[in-house]
Order: sequence, then structure tokens, then C-alpha cells
Amino acid sequence: MHALILLLTLLPLVAHAHEKNAAIHTSSEAVTWCKERSEKQLRKQKKTPYNWSASWWTEVNTLRVEGEWSVDNRPIRVTCQIETGAARSSMTMAINDKRHP
Repeated sequence: MHALILLLTLLPLVAHAHEKNAAIHTSSEAVTWCKERSEKQLRKQKKTPYNWSASWWTEVNTLRVEGEWSVDNRPIRVTCQIETGAARSSMTMAINDKRHP
């Protein structure tokens, strides 16, 4: 009984670790992951992002995303890139708040 309770307690942690290390194979997966990571990062900074828009393309084996959030009626630019088939955790991301050149 205790083993079952322990298993049910740890299951969400295992699922989260698996999701973080899941591979990204398509541009649409890269866009989704870039959006989620950048939104989380901005919220950590006590910002409220809205109106996500993005462009994406593939260069050889690299998936690239250029996105933009609105925060307080101002644009915040996000760029992400990841090698096709790489783990989500390896995506690089840069957030550029245009209010601070």
C-alpha cells in the first residue's frame, strides 16, 4: 500500500522530467516550447505577457523561432533555436525587452 502511494506521489515528477527532455522534431513543437518557456520566464519577472505571435523556419538541422509578446502595451521579442531531434531542455532562448536598448 505504501509503495502504491509513493508511486502515485512520484509519477507527476517523472512525467515532468520526461516532458522536459522530450525531443523536438518539428517547427510547430519548437514554437510551442519557445512560447511556454518565454511566458514562464516573463512571469518569473512579474510581467504579464499577452498576444503571442511568431515566425519560424528551419536552417539545415536547426529549428528557429522569432516570437513577440506584448507586455504593458510594449513588444518583447523572443528568439529560440534548437537542433532537430534535440531534447527540449537544450533549446536556447533570448528575450529582448525593446524598452531597454
